[in-house]
Amino acid sequence: WNPAGLSSMNQNEVRFQNAQLYEETSLNSFGFAVPGSRWPSLGVAMVSLGSGAFGRTDELNDPLGTFREGETAWLLTAAKSLTPGLSLGANFKLVQQTVESFSTNGFGMDLGVQAQLAPSLRVGASVMNVGGPKLMLRDVEEAYPTQIRGGAALTVGVAALAGVGGARCDGAR
Repeated sequence: WNPAGLSSMNQNEVRFQNAQLYEETSLNSFGFAVPGSRWPSLGVAMVSLGSGAFGRTDELNDPLGTFREGETAWLLTAAKSLTPGLSLGANFKLVQQTVESFSTNGFGMDLGVQAQLAPSLRVGASVMNVGGPKLMLRDVEEAYPTQIRGGAALTVGVAALAGVGGARCDGAR
């Protein structure tokens, strides 16, 4: 996700997602965003991944019941168009992780830029996990790796596609 993309919204958006995966694992998310003009576009989102039950055993592999694992990220996003063709954005995130009876929190940030190079061509780049989050359940700290991502979007006109399809249909008669 590139947080700068939030600035290209033109109406409020709400998103829900639920995916039931294997072994009772589920992925759930919720997002709400409001476009801005004078003020930045703002969004809030929650993404949660939860496991089914894992078997717990002792040193002799005797069963001791079950436990679950879960991870939730809360994101607050702000994005602003600096010019009609250039926008910047940032995600501020809180990540919570729980394994068995242990839990921890960590904070991190993502930064993004998006540029409109032509009427139908947009490019973007983002740096994810700037300065964290870092989580420590017991003795070992786990840091999310910093990632650099880039991409492009090309908009193709619907009228142009309809004309091509129409010509094909007329030729098939």
